[in-house]
Amino acid sequence: DWILGDESTADNTFTSNEQEIVKEFLKQGGNLLITGAEVGWDLDEKGTTQDRDFYNNYLKAEYINDAPNGEKLIYNTVEALSGKVFDGLADFTFDFKGDQGTYEVDWPDAINALNGAQNILRYKGAPSANIAGISFEGLFPGGSAEGKVVYFGFPFETIYPIESRENVINKVFDFFEGTILKITENVNIPQRFTLFQNYPNPFNPITKIRYYLNKPGAVSVKIYDISGREVVSLKEGYSNTGFHIVEFNASNYASGIYIYEVSTGQQRLRKKMTLIK
Repeated sequence: DWILGDESTADNTFTSNEQEIVKEFLKQGGNLLITGAEVGWDLDEKGTTQDRDFYNNYLKAEYINDAPNGEKLIYNTVEALSGKVFDGLADFTFDFKGDQGTYEVDWPDAINALNGAQNILRYKGAPSANIAGISFEGLFPGGSAEGKVVYFGFPFETIYPIESRENVINKVFDFFEGTILKITENVNIPQRFTLFQNYPNPFNPITKIRYYLNKPGAVSVKIYDISGREVVSLKEGYSNTGFHIVEFNASNYASGIYIYEVSTGQQRLRKKMTLIK
């Protein structure tokens, strides 16, 4: 998440070094949410050639105007575009007068999707320069894995009320990771110590190992290669009853089949996973 609020040219939304870090992240299949009211103004309107290349080819957007329809303090309601990734999201508002507990967003950027991206949000009622958000999924220039970007021309943290902000971030994560199912009272909770299949699998280079403890106690999470040699210990310590997730970063390991093991007391569970580089 790159949350830039109201930063502009004086604040430097992305330094050259930060741009290179974000480029490498996206080229390796990263998922990026970026929001801010002056990013387009800083990078595309007033930036250098390098800034514009980053904005157009990695944030996948072009700057259109300093405010929807070029009008300050008029349009602060946002609606989802039909048939796009945020379809079904209820209209929401952001704080453009500074009277909702955040700060004044008087000049939210009007942007447009570029280089394979999609327009997904617009400033409701604005007849022109009305795109408020874009999304992209695919390969970035020089990339080795498909990444994703969601970019808003207004600050995420100024969305109100909090329920609307939660609805927006849920849509973002649905786009990044697939629909997230909420645990309700009707969900079956395991009655025993349970180890789930890692996700994603196959993976490169990061995967998540999820397990459930039916009682608290000391827990060990270890990774072995296919010959049974211990590769790394991810966790050693006490855990409470419930669901737990441990992340395995295999950046320094070779492709192949690995075994992950979660043990507690006298119980030990193992599953296989595949690293593909």
